[in-house]
Amino acid sequence: LNAAPYSEKIKELLVRLDSLIAQKNTFAMLKEAKIAQLHKLRKDVRTLEERYWLNKNLYDEYCVYNADSAMNYVAGNLDIVYKQNDKYRQMEWKIKKSFLLAATGLLKEAQDELDGVSGGSLPKELLVDYYGQMLYLYSHFNQYTGSEMGTLHEHYAQLERVYKDSLNMVLTPEDPLFLWYKGQVVQGTDSMYVFKERLQKGILNSAFDTRRDAMNAYVLACFYRESDEQENYLTYLIYSAMADVRISNKDIASLEELAGVLFSLGDIDHAYVYMSYCLQNALAYRNRVRVVGISA
Repeated sequence: LNAAPYSEKIKELLVRLDSLIAQKNTFAMLKEAKIAQLHKLRKDVRTLEERYWLNKNLYDEYCVYNADSAMNYVAGNLDIVYKQNDKYRQMEWKIKKSFLLAATGLLKEAQDELDGVSGGSLPKELLVDYYGQMLYLYSHFNQYTGSEMGTLHEHYAQLERVYKDSLNMVLTPEDPLFLWYKGQVVQGTDSMYVFKERLQKGILNSAFDTRRDAMNAYVLACFYRESDEQENYLTYLIYSAMADVRISNKDIASLEELAGVLFSLGDIDHAYVYMSYCLQNALAYRNRVRVVGISA
């Protein structure tokens, strides 16, 4: 029996999340329509530079929706920037390529991609992307190895901390992903409590319909998890999942975590529905790390 121990507010939010998941095909159709509009522009492309920007827009749409397609546009743009001999953009797209490789669980390949790119040779504007990607990569290695791997797990955890420190040194409030990155840097430290207010303000009037909304709500949820505030933890996990469902994000972490929490609270029905949704998405996106985690 599902007599899950949570408030009316959480029950109401779960009903809203269920309703969004029921509309997942509609969201996918909206996504496909947007992509189709971009594809129509291909025939008007006259120059390499125009093709570059169209590829970039298509990459942005596909990035967490279809990894294979996103990778095609990464390859297309790497081709262009090598022709243009544009060192800055070469590094920028290598970082994007590494993200996609890591997101689909090809961690060794993602690491190799960045071997030729070192923080020291990067212009300041790319440092945040670079350190952010290294942090993402090593947190994936860390998840994948699991604490039973002992020293290897600790090795990756240490690298995660190194890149958090590096990121912290170059982050400024003007960065588009400032709240997301800074949130990861301060999580579990004393600064978390001060930054929590800033995060709350940052997403106060959010419509929870962009990837950034999903990421910021997730970081805030993690803060509440750290400070054992279960009601708020669940609230922002649900908000994050809502944003991910609305944008058809197939690399969806918040819903997977939510499923685990609801399972531990005895809400088996919700846990099953959410986990199944996550598994379908992880298989469609071919995220090997997540498929392993969900299967467990």
